[in-house]
Amino acid sequence: MIDKKISVSEQVSNLSIEAQLLFTWMIPHADDLGLLPHSTKTIKAMVVPMWDASLETIGNHLESIESQNLIEVWEWEGTKFWRIKNFLKHQTLKKDRKPNTLASNIENWDKVEELGFQVEDNGNPSKVKLSKEKLSKDKIGEVNIAKSPDFAGETTNTFLNLFKNVNPSYKQLFGNKTQRGAMERLLKEHGAEKVRWCLEVLPQVAGKKYSPLITTPLQLENKLGELLIFVKKESNNKPKVVAI
Repeated sequence: MIDKKISVSEQVSNLSIEAQLLFTWMIPHADDLGLLPHSTKTIKAMVVPMWDASLETIGNHLESIESQNLIEVWEWEGTKFWRIKNFLKHQTLKKDRKPNTLASNIENWDKVEELGFQVEDNGNPSKVKLSKEKLSKDKIGEVNIAKSPDFAGETTNTFLNLFKNVNPSYKQLFGNKTQRGAMERLLKEHGAEKVRWCLEVLPQVAGKKYSPLITTPLQLENKLGELLIFVKKESNNKPKVVAI
């Protein structure tokens, strides 16, 4: 599906008319994850087979589309694809069937979620950017207090999903209005960067003596100060190396 917002997209308007048309036509040819073959020759044959244009021209258009942050190179099991960014944000695919995708060995939507995709409660999947970098022990205590805007393409569900590392029943949070409200307030007041940091540090401090028990957004909202103080103490208690 193509959202009418594409007509007023500044990123799209920055493209040449041919590049705009190529990008728009790529959308209905993408698979369930917004993937298309990375080969320029294949893109031409698939998307614009009637164009009298060279592969070099198509390649230049793809580069300009990429430069506007509309597509990106996505690699899976040694194969490169073009991925349309924010593709799933405008689709109505559901979890009741196997994903139809060019990527191999992706048999179900659970696997899709592991790769950083998540289906919202209304069945409308949206791309989420799950951090693959785990905080090292040396980084505990380095809290960026500054507020920052939500990361592009992320939703409340993105952050609720991160509770799975400390709460086996985290899926119940998605339909709980109280917990969703707490998460939305956290994001609005503190920004996505700080909230993400807190959710990534929780598994590292869980179970430690005097560590606050936090397994839900409401608990995080109420005990955020306790968490920051505990992490700071943990950082200060690390042994220091003295040069002799």
